[in-house]
Amino acid sequence: MRPRPFLSGTASLAAAVLLFSSCDALSDGQQGRLTFHFAGYPATKSAIPDTSNFLLKISDSEGRIIYNGVYSQSPEAILVRPGAYTVTAISEEFSVPQFSCPVYGDSQCVVVPPGGTQDVRLECSQINAGIRLEIKPNFLTSYPDGVLMIQGESGRLVYGYTEKRIAYFPPGEVSLVLDEDGKQETLIRRTLREREILSLGVSAPGKSEQVAEGGRVGIAVDTSRIWTNEEYTIGGVDAGRGSSPETALDIASARQAGELKGVWVQGHIVGVFKTATQAFFDAPFPSSTNLIIASRASVTSTSTAMSVELKKGALRDALNLESNPELHGRKVLLKGDLVSAYFGIPGLKNVSDFELR
Repeated sequence: MRPRPFLSGTASLAAAVLLFSSCDALSDGQQGRLTFHFAGYPATKSAIPDTSNFLLKISDSEGRIIYNGVYSQSPEAILVRPGAYTVTAISEEFSVPQFSCPVYGDSQCVVVPPGGTQDVRLECSQINAGIRLEIKPNFLTSYPDGVLMIQGESGRLVYGYTEKRIAYFPPGEVSLVLDEDGKQETLIRRTLREREILSLGVSAPGKSEQVAEGGRVGIAVDTSRIWTNEEYTIGGVDAGRGSSPETALDIASARQAGELKGVWVQGHIVGVFKTATQAFFDAPFPSSTNLIIASRASVTSTSTAMSVELKKGALRDALNLESNPELHGRKVLLKGDLVSAYFGIPGLKNVSDFELR
């Protein structure tokens, strides 16, 4: 069962809030473990969201909040009593219409068994909808003082004649309204679904033609520019992704991308390998030749992490945990070659550039 992800929050998510303590769970004696990670990256035509900054909310069957905060700050596992839980992740809060604001998320209901572990694989897709207008020159000529607005239950946006951006709304009915000298006319109504982007051409006849046509505005639905799913490949790498720090792949995407050269990857520095079977996630760190990076700083397992080769030189001097233990938990962006296995897990080799955040 997958309920719809929430589009707005009632509490501030600026800091993580863990309200259901581990001690509470331990008193049961049959506590289970709830773990969660992103199964893939939400590929999109728009700006690429950073999954480490997604907002994570976990609640029990009675609606009590277990965790409410940023994904990168969440614990790797939460001890909970057996039962049903809802795990929701969204790229950002969204409650009113906005331009250029696609929102991605996933919400899953899961059951944690007594003494067992329930792992949640978050597979994100776009959860709001958009509308884009192509305003023809003859419309501006016919209605030079007119104002076009797109409105829905959550609010309205004025769509300027030169506007090119997509206006995003929660799924539901939206209307295109023309306001001329205070008189409003609804030109078209449409019901938008999740992931749908509706493209409309807006035109009007000339003054001489308006008499014959009754002054009607023409609305053309451009079916060639409607897409109901902005994801191309969950966990895949589309053109341009990973080509710069701004489009750096997250860990889940990088792990699934295969072998690629010169790709930017982002993650948190969580540990090092001493041997292929020995990973260390706490100081003192016994190696300077490699790093383990993960989607959040709390990770202490290699199952969802990546290994990073640090060749001898300035980059190793700057990033290795043996000499720089204060970097433990820091977010880092790295440019290198993706390989299917390094120290037994997907890795990054031949690192040529980095940025610490």
